[in-house]
Amino acid sequence: MSFESQLNFYCPILNPALRCTKEQVLEQVRDCMDGIGQGLGNIAGMETDQSSTSGKQYRLKSARLCRIAEVLYDFAIEGVWPDTGRVGEGEHLDDIVGDMAFLSGMARVAAELYGSEVPTFVEKLLGMALLRTQLYANVEGLELDYATLATDHSPLTLQHVAMLAQMTEKAVRNATQPTAKDRLATIKVGAKTMVTHEEALRWLSNRRNFKPTVIPDNVITQPH
Repeated sequence: MSFESQLNFYCPILNPALRCTKEQVLEQVRDCMDGIGQGLGNIAGMETDQSSTSGKQYRLKSARLCRIAEVLYDFAIEGVWPDTGRVGEGEHLDDIVGDMAFLSGMARVAAELYGSEVPTFVEKLLGMALLRTQLYANVEGLELDYATLATDHSPLTLQHVAMLAQMTEKAVRNATQPTAKDRLATIKVGAKTMVTHEEALRWLSNRRNFKPTVIPDNVITQPH
């Protein structure tokens, strides 16, 4: 699956300026579990009150997913390299992202069909996690262990940069103008305006809402 396909799968509606606290993410994970449980109750032909109970039971069993959400939040927003051991022994970034993507996909279906919680915050974290792994794997030229998600070496779009900066795409586009104080340099790839990984990291590192990722030595194998 290409990088763009991955991003569209994890985060089908890109909203770069959307912000959330860790507490809001955790509450959304629990609400999504509740909505999925109620949806399963509906298709199983359970009564409304029984369906609600089923949803609450799912909500109470969301501890592992909440730990995953905390790890992804710390990575996507705070720039802390994922300590997947907080989730469970032998867990890797690919594993926990896949599990959270499954939850958000199921929750979006439940939201469309039953009007339950839409996983906007969860999707944003998934998208930002993917963008961060791609950005650092390319900029640093490092061979990270197989927990690294991204393998695509294509430049970033302005929307991708906006996602990482948690700014509107318009604000990022304004930063590309020649008169901008800290100008974001762009390149043309066909008809598209793109940003190299090196330039994206330089510019993002000066943004208030972006924290550079700290990659510990133990997840680095060897330089390219």
